[in-house]
Amino acid sequence: ERFGRGDAEWFVMPRERVRGNDPSSSGGSGGDSEGSELQSRRAEAFDAGHYANLGAGAVAGRFTRIPDGDVPGTPPDYRFLQDYLPTRLEHDPLPRQGATLAYGLPGVTATVDTERRINPTQLTTERWFGVQAQIHPLRVVGPLHVAGDTWVEDLHQVHVGTSATRLTSRAYATAGEWFPGGIGSDATAGVKEVRYASGEIAGVAQDDAARRAFFTDAGIKLRLSADLDGMSHTLVPRIGVQLIGPGAGEVLPVYGFGDGRESFEEDARYWVAGFDTNLVADRTLFHATVVSRWSMREKERMYVDDSGASQLSPQRLADISGTVDGSPWQPLRLNASFTYDARPRQWTIFNTAAAWRVAQFMSLTESSTLIPESRSWSHTPGVALFANRYRVDGAVTLRPEGAAVDSWLIEVTRRMVDGDLFLGYEFVRDETGEISDRRISIGFTLAAGGSDLGDSTPSAKTSLSR
Repeated sequence: ERFGRGDAEWFVMPRERVRGNDPSSSGGSGGDSEGSELQSRRAEAFDAGHYANLGAGAVAGRFTRIPDGDVPGTPPDYRFLQDYLPTRLEHDPLPRQGATLAYGLPGVTATVDTERRINPTQLTTERWFGVQAQIHPLRVVGPLHVAGDTWVEDLHQVHVGTSATRLTSRAYATAGEWFPGGIGSDATAGVKEVRYASGEIAGVAQDDAARRAFFTDAGIKLRLSADLDGMSHTLVPRIGVQLIGPGAGEVLPVYGFGDGRESFEEDARYWVAGFDTNLVADRTLFHATVVSRWSMREKERMYVDDSGASQLSPQRLADISGTVDGSPWQPLRLNASFTYDARPRQWTIFNTAAAWRVAQFMSLTESSTLIPESRSWSHTPGVALFANRYRVDGAVTLRPEGAAVDSWLIEVTRRMVDGDLFLGYEFVRDETGEISDRRISIGFTLAAGGSDLGDSTPSAKTSLSR
């Protein structure tokens, strides 16, 4: 830990036969349920990262390379990682290539970073250089504090010739106070700004532009608490308003960088209602945070449906979001997160996960994810068995389309003095229920200081597929 921690994984498929339907071909697969052979290739994936604590700061770097998509010359997707490196994808879900340095100084935290594509064909935005500064809340008088943040980014979409330097910033004052009787209030008010300079869209130069708007969020809350036979329960309901003023300045060019900082919300008014609750004993038995927004005007009730047409929601509820987690029983751990867009009446996010240590030698897991496009669920139940130096993992994937069981996996791991050795077999069916792959995996990990059956360590892996 003196020099930080890191890991690396290199995966080689000496000859991968990729089958499917080429979207550029109008002939389809000609009746072959597995499609035509798109390519036969030597495929490699490499993922390495290092993370170090600098005391008042931290540094992190990660280098990832994955093959092109199934059709030669197309951008990569998650299919390759899901097929051959599912464990890696589970622990490091976002393949990245970049470096970040963050350091805290009195009153401010500064971050410098860079982010590049993980494949030359990838259609995504690169941040060649970014500097972010976050000013910590500074007390002015009583409960009143001032704070702010700013982020300068040099953004590029090389594949379409689009680039710009973007500045996003906020400056605000915030205050909160609890009064006798458990009544509290809080308020935040400030101004936000987005500014573009030296911009090009598809090689065409753009004028510099900046736009700003005032915003405020204020509410009152009530703290209720009780001691219940060795447990402590708190409930904090809150109601308030969220107001964003009309924008001022130039009309911002549409660069399409595809992140949340690019969208500039303005002239919006919502009522806000929510709660935070916590039940604690020797651990957190249950914790939940839920926030809902309600439209004040007809403008906030407008939404765009699946056909691209503007519609008016018949209700004032705009959206609900929340998180739930806890351990109601010592061996059991649960968590969930969700977002419901009430205007088109659609769940946009709903994820659940559970882990149950049934006994010292057995653990059960289950994760479920809502697929918004099809409004269906994907379930992945699993089991892990422990016996001295051995561990056996099994899991199945269940989706509504295709076969009753879309895939199943079994993996046996042997813990050794300086690493792990494992053997795995996976059976996969595609969305039509046809057999798409059978995989045998042999791998080993090397760990400085010994193995712990679960830590990420430098590894090598070989996989045979037919």
